Amino acid sequence: LLGSREAYLREFRAEPATYYLSKGWLDSGSHPLSEYHEYAEKYGAEDAEWILDEQYQNYQRLALVAHSSADLEAYRSAAQEVAEFCARWDMEYQEILGSDDYLRRLVETAVDVPKKGMAAAEQVSSEFVVVAPGDEIRQDAFIG
Repeated sequence: LLGSREAYLREFRAEPATYYLSKGWLDSGSHPLSEYHEYAEKYGAEDAEWILDEQYQNYQRLALVAHSSADLEAYRSAAQEVAEFCARWDMEYQEILGSDDYLRRLVETAVDVPKKGMAAAEQVSSEFVVVAPGDEIRQDAFIG
């Protein structure tokens, strides 16, 4: 959502206790407010509040990440509604203009490696783990 691992780490260092919203999460209804409605129907309001308190009490920021000013504008109202609900945990609402660069590079890498062979994988930055067919996938490739 933010455009790169570096951008995410910068945000994480600045405010690690962040719950991120995006147009996809808002469109799918996957956020604390929709969870509250789902749990309240299933377990009752009191239990729903307890469940969400346990789940979200340590978050300090709710951030809407969008890839354009138009998307920020289009999703601001829905995000602010979620933010009003999350005020119960003292979450601060912010908006961040992100980028789809990371996803674009991932797709380009997925297309280039089969075309150009594993030699193309060596030219890929450390952002992605590229595993040759038949190679072992090891945890240490994902750490660091």
